[in-house]
Formats: sequence, C-alpha cells, structure tokens
Amino acid sequence: MGANVHYFIIMVAYGVFFMPNVSRSIRVVSTMLAMAIYGFLYVNVTTGMQPLAPMFEQILGLFCLLSTIALIAGLSYIFEGSVVEVTSELERTNKRLHTLASRDGLTGLYNRTTGYRLIEDEIREAIVNGRPYAVALGDIDHFKAFNEQHGHDCGDLVLKQVASALARTDGVSIRWGGEEFLIFLTGQSAAEVTETIDRLRQRIKSLETIYDGRRLSVTMTFGVTTRTGFEAIDTLVKEADDRLRAGKQEGKDRIVSSIHQ
Repeated sequence: MGANVHYFIIMVAYGVFFMPNVSRSIRVVSTMLAMAIYGFLYVNVTTGMQPLAPMFEQILGLFCLLSTIALIAGLSYIFEGSVVEVTSELERTNKRLHTLASRDGLTGLYNRTTGYRLIEDEIREAIVNGRPYAVALGDIDHFKAFNEQHGHDCGDLVLKQVASALARTDGVSIRWGGEEFLIFLTGQSAAEVTETIDRLRQRIKSLETIYDGRRLSVTMTFGVTTRTGFEAIDTLVKEADDRLRAGKQEGKDRIVSSIHQ
C-alpha cells in the first residue's frame, strides 16, 4: 500500500501545481486531501502508534491507486486539450500573419506582391483552359486634390470606398500602388471586359462619399488590355498603363481599351 500512497501523493502534487485548467478551490482541496492522507498515515503507520485494520488498509490502498489512475487520465485529457488549443491558436495566428502579409493594410485588397503572384497563376490557368483574360489598370481622378484640400484622412476614405467597390468585381482586385488599382478578369471577351469595367466605373462615380459634411465627386479612369495567349505581366501592365495615361489626357472618367495612332 505504501507505494500506492506515494504515487497518489506525487500525482496530487502534480495536479495541484501544474494543471493549468484547475480552479483555485480544487487546488486547495487537493492539497488539503493529500496532506490529510499523508499525515494520517505518517502518524498511524510510520510511527507505529496504531496499526490500520486490514480492510481499511485495503480500501485506502485502492482509493490511492484509483485516484492516481484518475489523475493520470485527467492530466492526459488536459494535456491533449492544451495541445489542441495551442495548435488551433497557432493556425489562427499563421492565418492572420498570412493575411497581413498578402493584403494591403488600408484597403484590404491584395497587395502588389501577392497580386503579381496570383495573376501569374491565373494566366497559366486561363491558357490551359483556353480562356481569354484581361488586365484593367485604374487610377482615381484628381486624387491629389483630396489630400491637399481635405487632408490625408479624406484621401484614405476615398481609397477605402473605391477598394470596396472593386472588391465586388468578379475578378482579382489589387492595390497596385498609391491610388492605382489593378483588376484581373478571365473568361470574358474584350467587349464583355469593357462592359464589366464600365459598370465598375459608374458604380464608383455614384458612390456616396461624404467627408466633413460634403459629398465628394470620385471618378476613375481605366486602361484595359486583353489577351488569349501567354503574355508577361509586365507587358500587360505597361500596355494598360499606356492606355490609362491616354484616358487621363482625353479628359479622365473613361475607359481606354486601345490607342489609335
């Protein structure tokens, strides 16, 4: 029985001091129980003052043994739960870190680095499936004036509202840099792409952008380029950018899908 008692005491001590999910009251009760049993046995058995009755000794030994098994099982359960909890928290943390690394902090759209990689994948998939694809590069008209006349908070508001409109487009939306945004579309003809981007342009133009009690007029100009075969991203973006600049020179708030020489 002595070995059983010692196992019991060790497990109680471990449970009291190392089990993270045990309440304070249970810790106190467990400590007092361990002290009472050990003290009782020390006085009545160790010093030899009064031998225990065989039946009582068997019951006490069985109690210590079963308690030890229960404590081991409880610790295993808690350990498993802690491992699962830590693993889940690590997964959530990794997901948050991935989101922070792949998204633009202000608008929530994909940042340029992640967007570039996504477009590469989308182009390969479009070519394999024999689908056309398009790149639309958009720039907020007169954006500098929002910052100069109303402050950068106003500029941030405009960026976020435009990004919200772009995020509802059936494609990959990216904050390409500053007030420039890139939209990648697949499976649409050149005419359908122009129609999709024009709906987006009108949606942005109709935004209720209110700052300091004033409604702001927000418009965007887009340059669009389409392909049916492989093309380097930099070439696509350069072509879309040339058309975007042509649209700016023609008066802004428009879509340019080709430049007439």
